Amino acid sequence: MIKKLLQNRLLSHPYVLWSALFLGMALLLTWPLALHLTTHIPGFGGDGLIFLWDMWWTKYSLFNLHQHPLHCDYLLAPQGVSLTFHTLILLPSLLSIPLQGLFGLITAHNLLFFAGFILTGLGMIRFFRETAIRFPANLVGALLFTFSPYVLARATGHLNLFFTWPIPWAMTFFWRLRRHGRWQDAFWLGAVLGLSLMTDLHYPIFISLCLLLISCCDIFLQARRQRRLPLTFIKKMITSGSIALLGICLFGWPLIISIVKRILSGESYRTSILTQNAFSLDVASLVLPDSIQTIWGKSIKAIREGLLIDGIEQMGYVGIVPIVLLIIGIWLYKRGSLTPGFWRWSALAFAFALLSFGPYLKLAGYQEYTVWDTTFKIPMPFHLLRALPFADFFRTPNRLQVMMLFCLAVAAAYSYQALLRYLPADKRKSMLLTLLVVIVMYLDIWPVPFPLTDARIPKTFSDPSAFANTTTLLDVPLGWLSGSLKIGSMDSRYQYYQTAHQKRIIAGYISRIPDAMIYYYPYRPGISLFMCPWDSEVWQGENLVATKVHETLAQLQVDGIVLHKDLLTDASQHKMQTYLEQTLQCTLKTDTESIMLYACERPE
Repeated sequence: MIKKLLQNRLLSHPYVLWSALFLGMALLLTWPLALHLTTHIPGFGGDGLIFLWDMWWTKYSLFNLHQHPLHCDYLLAPQGVSLTFHTLILLPSLLSIPLQGLFGLITAHNLLFFAGFILTGLGMIRFFRETAIRFPANLVGALLFTFSPYVLARATGHLNLFFTWPIPWAMTFFWRLRRHGRWQDAFWLGAVLGLSLMTDLHYPIFISLCLLLISCCDIFLQARRQRRLPLTFIKKMITSGSIALLGICLFGWPLIISIVKRILSGESYRTSILTQNAFSLDVASLVLPDSIQTIWGKSIKAIREGLLIDGIEQMGYVGIVPIVLLIIGIWLYKRGSLTPGFWRWSALAFAFALLSFGPYLKLAGYQEYTVWDTTFKIPMPFHLLRALPFADFFRTPNRLQVMMLFCLAVAAAYSYQALLRYLPADKRKSMLLTLLVVIVMYLDIWPVPFPLTDARIPKTFSDPSAFANTTTLLDVPLGWLSGSLKIGSMDSRYQYYQTAHQKRIIAGYISRIPDAMIYYYPYRPGISLFMCPWDSEVWQGENLVATKVHETLAQLQVDGIVLHKDLLTDASQHKMQTYLEQTLQCTLKTDTESIMLYACERPE
C-alpha cells in the first residue's frame, strides 16, 4: 500500500513529503495535543484563549454584525475599542472562518497551529534551495528554525509570534531578487510582508531590518569593488523597494489604512526605556534550557527563577546543535572548506543577538556592574534601533531573537553541508550522522508532554435562556489588561466565554489600547468594589450607596452581573452576594457550580 502511495505523482511530490515530515514532527513535539484537537489548545491559557476569541470575533463581526473586525464594541462597553494594535492575527482569523464552520472554533485553531509548522518548514526548504543548501543539510537547518526553542515557547501562548513562516518566505523572495533582479520577486516579497502585517506587527519590521542590513552590506561591497558609489545598483534597489511597497499595500491594506487612521488621530504607544530593558534578553538565557523542556528544563527552572529570567518573555535558549555547528563552521572556514555565506549569516545572527539584549546588557539578572567603586551600565546597539520610526512601539526587544535563530539556522546549515563534504564520502554514514544530529536536537528541546489548556466552555455560558434579555455583562472580579497596564483582576476566560454567550462585556484583555480608555472605569462608584471584593478598603463610601452604583451601571449600560465563584474566596463571595441582593436589589437568574448570574435593574 505504501508503495502505491509513493507511486502517486501528487503524494510523491517533494513538498508533500516535506509537509508530511514537518507535520509528523509537530505532532510528536506537541503530544498529546493530537489526542485533544477538539477540546484543548497548546499552552497555559492566558493569552492563548484570547487568540480563540480573535478567530471567533473576526467571523462574528463579519457575518453576524456585518462590520469591520478591527472595531469592536463588544469589549470595554459601552465605549468599544479599536483592535488595530491588538494581536488580532487577522489573516489566520480570516482563514479560520471556513474551518470554524466545518470543525468548530477549537479545532480550527489547532489546524492552523499545525499548518504554521508546515509553512515555516516549507519556507526554510525553499530558501535553502535558493542558497544551494542541499539534503541533508537543508533538513538540519529547517528543523533548527521550525522547531526552535523560541517557536515552541511561543506556541504555549503567543500564537501571533508562533507564526514565523513569513521570515523564510520573505528571505526566499529577497534572495531571488538579489540573484535575478526580477520585479516579480520584489512584488512577492512585498506580498509576504503584507500578509505578515496581517498576522502581527513585529515580524514585518524585523524582516525589513534584516533586509536593510543585507542591502547596506551589498552596497558597501559593490562600492569597494567599483571604488565608487554604485548608483546603478542603488537605483535598482530603490525600484525593487517601490515594487515591494506596492505588494505590501495590496496585501496588507485593511490593517495599513486602520493604522494610518489611528496615528493621524493622535493615538501613540511610547514605551519607556525601562520597560524595554525589563523585557530584554538576558545573556544567561542563551545557555539555560527553557522551562517547557521536560528533560532538564524543569530542574533549571529554579536557577532561572533565582536569576529573575523565568517566563515566556525571558526564554532565549539557543540549543546545543546550533552552537556546535557554529564552532565546526569556524574551524572549517579556517581550513578553506566553507563559503563566505557562513560568515554573512553568522554576523547577522550576532547582530540580532546584540539587538535582542535591549538597551543595556543583562547578565544573570544583573544590569549594573561595579568596578573599582564605579557603578555603570553597558549600553547596547538597541539604542540605535530606538531612533527608528515605530521602534518604541515594541516593549520586548528579546523578540528580535527570532531573527538571530533564523540566521543561526542558516549558518548551521552551511556548516553542516561543508562538514559532510569534508568527511569521507559515504552516504550511509552521512545519513546516520544526520539522524544522530536530529536526535540530539530534539532531546535538547524535548517538551513532551506539551502543556495544554482545556478550552471547553462551561455549559451555562452556552445556554441562551440563561442570558436572555441581557445585553451587557459585568464580571466579578472585574479587570482590564492592555500590554504593560493591568487594572483589577482580568481573567482571559471572561473574554473567551463571550464566544458562547455573545454579550457585550465591560472588561477587556487587549494587547494595545490607550490607557485613558481603561481609566474611564475604575473611579466610578462601585467599580473598585467589583474589581477587588476581597479588599476591605473598598467596602466604604460611594461604593455602598445604591443610587450612585446604579447610576454607574446605567451609564455603562450594564444589565447583567456575573459572579465567578472560582475566582473568589468563600468570604468575599458571600459578601458580594449579600451586596448584590440586598444593597443593589439585583435578581438572581442562574446559580451553578462556577457562576452566579444576576439581572440588575435600577429600582424606581
